Parts: sequence; C-alpha cells; structure tokens
Amino acid sequence: MAVPFLSIVIPTYNRRDALVELINSIFTQDAFDETIEIVVSDNCSTDGTCEAIKALSTMRLKYIRRERNMGADDNFLCAIEDASGIYVKLHNDNKPFMPGALRQILEELNNNSPSILLTTNGARYLHTRAVARTMDELVEIVSYNCTWLSAICFLKSVWLSIKDKNEGKSTFLIQTYFLFRMMEFAPFAILNNRKLFSDIIPVEPKGGYNLFMVFGKNYLDLLWLEVDGKQLSHKSFYREKNRVLFRYILPMQLRIERNPHQFVTDLRDSTKFLAKHYAAIYRLLYEIMYFLKKAIYLMKKHVSVDMKR
Repeated sequence: MAVPFLSIVIPTYNRRDALVELINSIFTQDAFDETIEIVVSDNCSTDGTCEAIKALSTMRLKYIRRERNMGADDNFLCAIEDASGIYVKLHNDNKPFMPGALRQILEELNNNSPSILLTTNGARYLHTRAVARTMDELVEIVSYNCTWLSAICFLKSVWLSIKDKNEGKSTFLIQTYFLFRMMEFAPFAILNNRKLFSDIIPVEPKGGYNLFMVFGKNYLDLLWLEVDGKQLSHKSFYREKNRVLFRYILPMQLRIERNPHQFVTDLRDSTKFLAKHYAAIYRLLYEIMYFLKKAIYLMKKHVSVDMKR
C-alpha cells in the first residue's frame, strides 16, 4: 500500500458524537482520496467511541484504542508515531472540516512544500497568509495561536529529528514545543488564516488547566528556550509577552468569569501571577484602579453634598 501524503491525526477521549461528525466531514471532502489517512488515537474512551468508529471503518481510517488511559501527552505522542503520512496534520476531535478545506490544505502543501503549515482558522489580528523562515517571523505572524492543536501540520521527517520528544510534557503545550523544535531543523512555515473549520461542536467541559500558568508561564517558558538558544530575539519575546496578556489571557479571563458554566479553566492566583510576571503592567493597572476608585468616591461625595443643599 502506498505511503499516504497526509495523515490527519486526532487524539480523542470520550467525545464519540463530535468525533463521528468530524470524521464524516473529512470523508465528504471533495479532495479526500487514497492519499489521505485519518488516524484516531482513542485514549481508552468509555462512551462507545470504539463501536462508533468501527462502524465507519474504511482502509483510510486507522483506529487505535489504547488499553489504558495513558494521559493526554502520551496519547498525543503515540498518535503521531502511528501516522504513516509524509505530512501530519494535528486536529481537535470536535472541529469539523468546512467544504473545500482539505483541498486548500493540500494545495498549500503540494505547491509550496513547507516544513510546517499553520491553519489558524480566521484568528484575529493575523494576516490571511504569511511566510516565516525564522523564529522571530514565526512568532510575529502566528503569535499565541501556535498553541492551538488544529493549527499545526508538519513534515513527519522533521518531527522525527527531535531528539527529546518528552521535554514538552506537562505543559499542556507539547504541540507548541514540537513546533518550535521543528523550526530549528527546517525553518520554513506558511500561515493560512482562512476559515477552514467549523465552530467547535459543544461537548461537556473536561480536563481543565490554570489559564495563567499555561499561557502566562509555560508558553513564555517555551519561548524563552528559543531566546536562550539564540533562535528568538529579546525584542520578539517581550512583544509576544505583552500580546499574549492583552489579546488572550485577560480577554479569556473575562469570558470565563462571565460564563463560568462553559469552562473548567482555573483562574486562581491571577493577582500573584500578574505581580510576578508582569510587574510594571500590574503596578500601572493597580494605580489606574486606585485612581478610578478614588474618583468614584469623590464624585459620590460631591453628589451627596449637593443633595443635602
């Protein structure tokens, strides 16, 4: 059997209905043929995922069920290892392909042969299309969107060049660790920011992580490794540090506080985090809040005096 050109790799756990909808959205793509392989790595689901996927089984769907729940990181690693394709596209198990999406991905890969393709699905603040040949350019064109699993597609041969594939474990961002390592070996990434995938299928919130720890510390720690390795400039690091705070962490905190039932994300220690990692900004915000509170107090006091008159 010929080696597939593209493996679409889907780690999953207890998301049977969303997973089936995703797989069907790939099957019905006009560009889906014998050069495409779907790899589902089931982390020992208990919701009937096995039976549902076996009912869909074709030669182009590789389903691997783990004998035990091995944790998200190890399931993710095994999923990539099980992929046979020249290119590997990572994908969330609840993000269906829109019509024509697969064709656009294949055109980018066939026409340009990048080592990395980033499909950021219409993310805010990004160009529709861009190219990066250095870490500085990569961080500039994709920013914190490089943490999204479904954005990342790469040559498997480049991934195999990574010596220590376990270093990114326990960060919740092992995919980003891989991305940064691959840019060292083969620095040619293309950004395609067109809308290719449907909105996330609603699923029960599960897992959970600390927003500030993952994006304000772990993500920045991964970037700092690139600074230490002379791959990323200090200027790009600090620009991204501010971007991730104002464009992602603080807006996401507000979303979570407004809709707590939709998230299991941990918001503890936000004040300590800001004071430690964003000391200057924290002091500025504190002074602004102090000024506003004082202004409101004086206004109320002034209105009270006027009313007594």
